[in-house]
Amino acid sequence: MRHTSNGGTSTGVFHHRNATVAAGCHISKMDPFVVHKFGGTSVGNATAMKAVREIIANVANDRIAVVVSAMGGKPKVTDLLISLVELAKTRQQDAIASIIDNILRKHDDAMSALLPPAVAAPILDSIRADLKTLEDLLKAISIMRSYNENVTELVSGHGELWSARILTAVLNQHLIEQGKAERFAFVDAREVLVVELDDNHGPVVQYAETKQRLSTLMDTLGNHTHLVITGFICTTTDGVVTTLKRDGSDFSASIFGRVLEAAAITIWTDVSGVYSADPRRVPEAQILPHVSYQEAMELAYFGAKVIHPKTMAPAIAQSIPIFIRNTFDADHP
Repeated sequence: MRHTSNGGTSTGVFHHRNATVAAGCHISKMDPFVVHKFGGTSVGNATAMKAVREIIANVANDRIAVVVSAMGGKPKVTDLLISLVELAKTRQQDAIASIIDNILRKHDDAMSALLPPAVAAPILDSIRADLKTLEDLLKAISIMRSYNENVTELVSGHGELWSARILTAVLNQHLIEQGKAERFAFVDAREVLVVELDDNHGPVVQYAETKQRLSTLMDTLGNHTHLVITGFICTTTDGVVTTLKRDGSDFSASIFGRVLEAAAITIWTDVSGVYSADPRRVPEAQILPHVSYQEAMELAYFGAKVIHPKTMAPAIAQSIPIFIRNTFDADHP
């Protein structure tokens, strides 16, 4: 059990016994950020987003960075987007139209339950515009009957844009209803998170450029001291949109934790911490209060439901503690 800066105590802490803090200039001399990452199930519908809203409202910190995945649930938005590309290749236009309608309705339903119509309307319009752009791209794929990996990367990352826009509005609306000023700013990670692709097309983060871009952006935000950042997506040094691949949103949280020199990172998911084994397969699995980097690697290797340590490496190298908590059981210690 460990006391945290995120409003209580928490289990499931990753730490590196021998980690040292790397030198580097601070983005700001204000109080340090805390990073909260919410996965797809945590933003999968209006009920889940309300839980997120309450969690963030109870974070006692002057600067919060929220990193979000695309809307999850059944079906997951990212899965729907990826399926569009293959459907376009095989010219299944009716199926494409149905999926696009499903995507729009999923986001519209969430906003209808969370936001006043005047606030929701421009966000829905922007989602419609994005989907129209994707439709045009899909038509080109249908004509050529082929596509490359860059197309899939571009299409699959749109879900994070939409969920982050919605959550930004939800969090600001909550402040407005309390008679407070807006403080949350939407951050499109494609504009700030820069990577180079290695020989296996894996992303290698360019930390200096990423930090400079984020610092420049933050200088323009005024009183918006909290950030809502799109997980998963980024851009290459050549300006090509790409993604951080598997577990990308967790990787995003770790990257931004390092770049922002955060005091802590909390990964909000649908389990209450790190288990000794996959609880779905081993009913007697126990929650572990603290887990070292090496222990996390071993747990992941043997199939435990755990955040993969590779994605946490940027934060662990900076000695930033990582907490695993349950969005739907936020009072669990």
